[in-house]
Amino acid sequence: MVGDLMDSTKLHDDAQDNWYFVSVVYRASVRGNSPPILFERRVFLVAAPNVVVAKQVGQAVAVSSELGYKNEFGEFISWKLECIEDVQELFDKNIVTGTQVYWSYFER
Repeated sequence: MVGDLMDSTKLHDDAQDNWYFVSVVYRASVRGNSPPILFERRVFLVAAPNVVVAKQVGQAVAVSSELGYKNEFGEFISWKLECIEDVQELFDKNIVTGTQVYWSYFER
C-alpha cells in the first residue's frame, strides 16, 4: 500500500485529489557520539483526496527520505524522521510559478 501511496508515476490527474503541503522534521544523530542536536525541517507537496491520506502519503515520503552516510571524520550520520509537523490543504488547485505552498502565523 505504501508503494501505491508514493507511486511517482502518478501525476495529479485525479480530479478528486487536492494538493497538500506536508512539513516534517528530521533529527540527525552520530553513532557513538553525542554532538549538539541538529534538526532539519522539510516541506513537500502531496496530492491526495483528503488530509488523512495526505498525512499517510507524507509519512511514507518522509520515511523513504531518511538517510545515513559517513562524514569527513568517518562518523556515521543518520537522519531519521522525528515528526510530521503540519499538513495543510493548499488554496490553489493548480500548481504554477508563484503558487503559495507554505505559510505559518506568528507574533513577535
